[in-house]
Amino acid sequence: MKQLDRVDRRILAIQAPERLTLATDGLSAPWAGISEPENGVECELFMEFGPATLNAEGIKNWANLLINIGDLVADGYRVARDVEKHGAILFCRLTEDYSPMSRIMLSQAPGRIDGLPFGSVPLIRATPIAESE
Repeated sequence: MKQLDRVDRRILAIQAPERLTLATDGLSAPWAGISEPENGVECELFMEFGPATLNAEGIKNWANLLINIGDLVADGYRVARDVEKHGAILFCRLTEDYSPMSRIMLSQAPGRIDGLPFGSVPLIRATPIAESE
């Protein structure tokens, strides 16, 4: 059984017995007042964690990071297209707070979100990686 909680107005936490998924909610929302019909930044991001690996504070910290990554994606130019073209990209560095993880890799994930006003959008996995990876 899955449990859906809102960590923040822009982050969903989906808890299942086998994993915890944090996902952005709103990056793909159509922007008001745009001249071109498009779905926001044309993607949603998510991170997955093993079961029971994060406490409430850990969930909040990683959710905050995912919000910040989402903001960087929104400020970037066609990140979803770069991920689709290359399969994965090194996206940003992490602060020491997330050590030993030092970077975020964005990669294609199976599935899309259908039924949005201007078409479907891809899901992009945000994976923290260590420098040695």
